[in-house]
Parts: sequence; C-alpha cells; structure tokens
Amino acid sequence: MFDSPQAYALVVEALLERDDFVASMGLLMHWLSQADRVGLQRDEYSFFTWVEQWLLQLRESALAGKIEAWPHVRRLFDYLEANAESYWRPPRFDQSVWTGRPEPVESTASQDSDEEETWDEEEELFRAAYEDVVYKDSTDDGVDSSLHDSDPEGSADLTGLVKETERIEHRLMFTNTMARLWKLAAVTPELLDGPEEEVAEAVRHWVQEAAANLEPLRDLIDDIHSLEVSLDNLDPVSLLEYDRRNMLRNSLLDTVITVAIEASEAVQFLAAGAIAFTSIPPADALSEVPLAADDQETIKLFASLLERDIRAVRRRWPRLVESLETRPLLYVPVARGGNPHDIVQAKMRQRTIENLLAWMPRVGLLAETCQLIELARVTERAHPVGPGAVTEFDEVFRHGYRALVEALVCSAESWSEEGHIHDEQFILLLEQFTELLLRSWLAHSRTLRLSVLERLPQHYWNRLVWFIQRYGGDLFTQQFLNIRNLRAILHQGVSEWLDQLCASDDAEHYRLCQELDVEIAHLDAVDYLETILEAVVENYAEYCDYNQLTTQSDRGEMLYTLLDFIRLRTEYDRILWKLTPVILAHEILVRRGHEDVASMWRQATKQRTQRQARNLLRKLAILQQTHAMRMPSVMDRLGERFVRSLSVDRMRAAVKPAIEERVRGEEPKSFQIVREEVDHFMKLRSGAGWELPGWLVALEEEVLEVTREHVRPQFDSAFRNSVGYQPLTRAAVRRQLTRALQSA
Repeated sequence: MFDSPQAYALVVEALLERDDFVASMGLLMHWLSQADRVGLQRDEYSFFTWVEQWLLQLRESALAGKIEAWPHVRRLFDYLEANAESYWRPPRFDQSVWTGRPEPVESTASQDSDEEETWDEEEELFRAAYEDVVYKDSTDDGVDSSLHDSDPEGSADLTGLVKETERIEHRLMFTNTMARLWKLAAVTPELLDGPEEEVAEAVRHWVQEAAANLEPLRDLIDDIHSLEVSLDNLDPVSLLEYDRRNMLRNSLLDTVITVAIEASEAVQFLAAGAIAFTSIPPADALSEVPLAADDQETIKLFASLLERDIRAVRRRWPRLVESLETRPLLYVPVARGGNPHDIVQAKMRQRTIENLLAWMPRVGLLAETCQLIELARVTERAHPVGPGAVTEFDEVFRHGYRALVEALVCSAESWSEEGHIHDEQFILLLEQFTELLLRSWLAHSRTLRLSVLERLPQHYWNRLVWFIQRYGGDLFTQQFLNIRNLRAILHQGVSEWLDQLCASDDAEHYRLCQELDVEIAHLDAVDYLETILEAVVENYAEYCDYNQLTTQSDRGEMLYTLLDFIRLRTEYDRILWKLTPVILAHEILVRRGHEDVASMWRQATKQRTQRQARNLLRKLAILQQTHAMRMPSVMDRLGERFVRSLSVDRMRAAVKPAIEERVRGEEPKSFQIVREEVDHFMKLRSGAGWELPGWLVALEEEVLEVTREHVRPQFDSAFRNSVGYQPLTRAAVRRQLTRALQSA
C-alpha cells in the first residue's frame, strides 16, 4: 500500500499526532529504504520535511518532560545512516551531460561506482523517460513540429542536463537535512540527556560523519564550476539556450554552496554541543573538526553561549573580534565570476555573525550585539574583494536589530506583573538603541546602490536619454527586451555582444552599428547599454506593466520614459530603506501584542515622513503630465507613503491570535483588527491589476505560515530558541546602553 510519498507522509502524520515516535520512526526508515522505488518527495509530501518534524516533535515532548528523548535520538541517526545507502554521501556530477548526448543508461551508470546505486538509478531513469514522452515527427527532419523553433540536439542536451541537475539537487536535500538534524540535536541538551559515555561516543561519531561530507561537497563544487558556457552566435535560439545553460549551472552551484555552508555549520555546532553538553574534552571535540584555528575559537564561543557562561563569552570575545577584522565578508557571486570556495568561506563568516547576533541578546549581551553589528559593517569596507561584490550586511543588521529589540521587549515585560509595557522609559530606551544602530545602517546605506539608475548625474541622464532616442527605435524591440535575452547579453558582456552584432549580417539594420565610433564612442555605447539593460532586468515587473499598459512601449526610442518613472520609485525606495530599523521595531511590538506602544510608534513615523511622501507624489504628478502616461505599479508604491507596511505588519500580527481565539471560543478581538485593515486596503488602488496586491499576498503567507505551525513547527525558530531569554532589569539595560555608546 505504501507506493507513494503521500502514503508514507499521511501515516507518519497520523502517528505523530499520537506521539508515537517508535512506529513513525520505523515508517520513516522504511520510506528511506524504498527511496528508489517510491521517491522521497512529491509535491508537498516530503521525507525531508517529516523527518525534521519528527525530531522537532520529539524535542517538544522532551522539553515538556513527557519523554526520555535520548534513546530515540540515538536510534534515529543510527537508522538514517544504515538505510540511506547512496544518499549518505554527496554525489558527483556527470560531466558528459554537459558536453554531449550520452545514452541514458551510461549517463546514469557513470555517476557512482557502487553497483546497487547504479541499478537503482537506471530504474529511475527509465521511469522518468516514460513519464516525459516527447512526440517525434514522422518526417524525421530533426524538428518535433512546425511550431517548435529550437535546435533538437541542443534540446536533448538540455534535457539530460535538467535531469542530472534534478538528481544532484535531490541527493543534496538529504545531505542538507542531515546537517539540520545534527544542528538541532547538538544545541538541545534535552535531546542529549543519556548515559554519559554513550552520548559522548555518539556525538563524536556524528562529528566525524558530518565532517566527512565537506570534502565531497568541495569536489562537487569544483565539478560544476569547471563547466564552461559558450555562445556561438546571436540568434534568439542560441541566446535562449545560453541563458538556460548558464542559469542551470549557476543555480546548481548556488544550491551546492548552500548545502556546503549548512554542512560546515553542522560540524561547528556538533563540536560546540560536544563541549557544552557531553563529557568530551574540548581538545578532543575540536580535533575532529577540519576547520581553521579561528573557526575553532568560534566553536568555543558558541559552546560558552550554550552553557550561558557570560564570563567565558566575554573572555573569548576579543579573539573573535580580531579574527573577524582580518577576514573578508564580501564575495563576488558566481554569475559575476566569483570563486565558489571563497563564497562558502565568506558566507560561513556571515552565518557565524548572524548566529551570534541571534543568541547574544538573549543572554543579556546587548552592548556586544551593537559592537558586532558595527564590526560587520566596518569589516566589509576594510576588505573589498573586487567589482560586483555582494554585501549581506542588510540581513546581518536585520538579524541583530530584531534580536536586540526582542530582548528589550522581553526584559520590559518582566518589569510589570501583568507582562504589559506601560513604561515611557522603555520607549526612550528603544529609541536610544535604535538611534545608535541607525548610525551603522545609514553609513551602510550611503555605500549601497539600490538601483543602477540611482543618483545618476544630470548630464549622464541627458546623454542616456539622447542615446535611447537616437538608437532605441530599431534596437529596443519587445523581442530584444525579453528577460532571457537581456540576461544572456549581460552575462556574456555587452562589449562582446555589441562587437558580434556589428560584425553580423544584420548590422546594416541598426543605426548604432552604422554610427559606432563616428557619432558615439564604443566605450560610451557599451556604458549606456549596460545601464539600460541592467535597469530593465532589475525592474522587469515594471517593464511588463509599461509594455502592457502604455502606447510608448511600441516605440523603442521612448524607453527612457519607463526609466524616468523607475528613477522616481528608486528615490522612494531609498527613503524607505533608511526607515528599516523603525519598521522592524514596529513589527516586533505588534507581534508581541503591545498595540498601544506600536500605535505610538506608527504615529511618530507618519509625522516624520509625511512631508517627504507629499513631495514624491507631487513629482509623480509632474512626471505623468510630462510623459503623458501612467505607471500603476509606481503610483501604488508611492501611494504607500512609507507607512502602509506598518499596517500590513499589524494585520499579519493579528492573524495568529485571531485563529487561537477562534479555537478557544473567545471573543474575536484580534479578528476585528484583521477586518479593519482589510477594509482599509480594499478601498485603495493596487498596481496594474496583473498581480495580487502585496497586502493580500502578505495576508495569505501569514495564514499559511500560522496554520502550518500547528502541524509543522518551524525548524529555524526551534534552533534559535535553544538559547532562552534572560530578562534584564532597567538598570542593567541602561548599563548596556552606556557601554554600547562608549564603544560606538
């Protein structure tokens, strides 16, 4: 009867509803052993989801004191290793699917030396072949139909490449899931509460197995990174295939990088958990870790946080700061030629910072949190890695600021017996911490470009408009502005593409080719083209509105009108970007149920931004009159007046309490908040009507997320909550603020 992932998932869910961890684990292991026959995932029914759910639910029962968790945890990891077979280690990439058209069996059989895995994968390949049958023209002219406008040989190669990509990603999902399971077990002492020697032996083995995945992942990264994407000519089919190959390669490489980071984190936290919760000596735990000395110091710091040893954290803090100051946090993405191993290292440092920022405020280290946020910003500026580098400071800042405000709110709730915040001193403290961290955020914002069109000098903009008006008529057609075409040109390089265009037989049809190096220099033409193409790619949703709703879109020489609207919207986005800390603080206040304080916060924000909102709407009216066109998506964005997102947060925060009130049969107070906000949004215009309004999408996401929580607890929040809050007194918070101000 168990012939599909759905069959397994439904029974596992039913067993877990009865807290039957033995039978559900047995069924999960049977599912894993039948992976090649039934598959591990189809639609929403996923082995990976339910094995995580199993451990999460066991953790909840252990925290509630309902069950002795260690025997189940030990069996889970033993059985996973015993039944995973070829899934236990990361796969290798079959290079032949990239360069030729191998026979299906040979392509699959070459993946691994293990005979049993080969047989299973051959079966899977034949099944897949019958599921995706393609019509073959009886004329045998190499074209599937008169309407199919692509090279069949290239399509066959892409089909094999897509299948190989799916195989690799599916196998990596298991590696990623194992890393997540190990991480959660490592930081939860209730899951490691068993016989001392047995726990130490098991954890030591987990560290070894997790570390053994690192080298195969590095090899897989090298395999994929070595693949070359070339473009032979400029016809639409070649550009399309070039873009697809490039996207497949980069997407798969990004997936492997993500899994490599997760696997490295698993090693890191297993070693930290071994130090904090087992009898393994720190030196022995670290000897199993194939990481640098600085990374081992980080592991010791995490172990101290898990033990809630504040003195040890502060003792090790200077070494961590010194280590981070000397190592880059920026990276050049793969799509721009970055080294994937450098990306893994940089993202691991960023992940380390984010984990520290999530845990340090919980144990009362508010000053150190502020210091670490500023350290991340300064380190990025001190270690540039070249053009095209990506900063993730915005995410680092959000993690740190959110954790800081949550810790402040938690402390303030302890200042009254009712748990409500009625203290004006809290508002003052929150504003002071926000102002302190706003310095880092604004300093970062000044170095960040939100759009290629942002802050263009007026003389450059005038020349760009001239370029579009003179050369855009025959160049910027709707076919040319296809997103895949634009991505392919940008990835290949605009200069190379322009040279090929001018050397092609169609060059005489383009005014730009006729006047290149006569009316306009080659370098200037490349510069203007890069700006235009990047602007359209960055704002392709707005281009679609422009293309569907305006008559100007039929004339390539009028493309500058779209860019002019995008410039104005970017000006709005810049102001909204600066308000990020204010918006995050409001979101936390409403989600913690402090509506009175949140209302004061909303009013203050509205008063501070209303003049800027009016000025931007005035510019929009002038722009609409000048170009004789309207851009509903831009109008809607500016119509938010910087405060609509606060209303969306208020609505989303009321969803979970509304559902809980309904379940308990109480008066639906929270639901009234949802209705008020929905009624307000329904009266507002929203975009061009091609897509659902943003507020409605947000409401849907919140409902799905909340309802999933009752069935499937959030894994990441469980990991973050492994370190509980330690509320601070008012005096302690003031001392922390003073220290933070002194070190700023």
